[in-house]
Amino acid sequence: MPTITSMLKGTYLMYKYNRSNNVSTTKTSTTMSGLLGIRSNLNDLVKNYNLTKDTFNSELDEKLEALQKSTANVKQNDFKLCDDNSEVVDKVKKFVDDYNEVKDFFTDNANVSKRVKNMSLTFSDMTYNAKSAASIGIKIDSAGKMTVDEEVLSKKIAENPTRAEAVMTTLTSKAERHLSYAKSAASRMFPSMNVMLGSSLKSASTYSGSSLLRMSNYANVGSLLNYFI
Repeated sequence: MPTITSMLKGTYLMYKYNRSNNVSTTKTSTTMSGLLGIRSNLNDLVKNYNLTKDTFNSELDEKLEALQKSTANVKQNDFKLCDDNSEVVDKVKKFVDDYNEVKDFFTDNANVSKRVKNMSLTFSDMTYNAKSAASIGIKIDSAGKMTVDEEVLSKKIAENPTRAEAVMTTLTSKAERHLSYAKSAASRMFPSMNVMLGSSLKSASTYSGSSLLRMSNYANVGSLLNYFI
């Protein structure tokens, strides 16, 4: 399955190819067939851009919602009142898996924009809690990714539920802060078409029969033009 970055790069390369074959900054075809061809190519560009943007936003929303839910499920538990540690362990595992999913999403798509790259760094910020997490069976590597030793975690919950709950409260509280930050910036992470293609889109839109510039109302995120050229 293609990554968001590869989809976006493909969209730009398609635009660049179409423009070099159909639109010249010094001489433009004025035939009806030429104009219709340009318009068709630009419509394809818009469709591919919107598909990439929608895919990015949909995946991001889904992963953030899953993490929010699993974080809440862990925090709602009273570790001292648990008769069956396996239920708590399963909830902790789900929290860890969902956190890693969000972290990987931002890391895998860090080239989409500066905001996404910064978010990947934010979600890597778990190493500060590595020592305390390890004491209950949760390993945090140098990149901030977590793994759970179920046997150790279950044992630590049974031995000292207060301690285990305190460590998990620290981890889930940090996750909530990262979540809040990500949700507040979600609508500005994916670059607008204007920002992605810059002045080239303004030239091309002259021949499209409609203004492509009005089709993207998202806030500017930071230009990807240099990345794709």
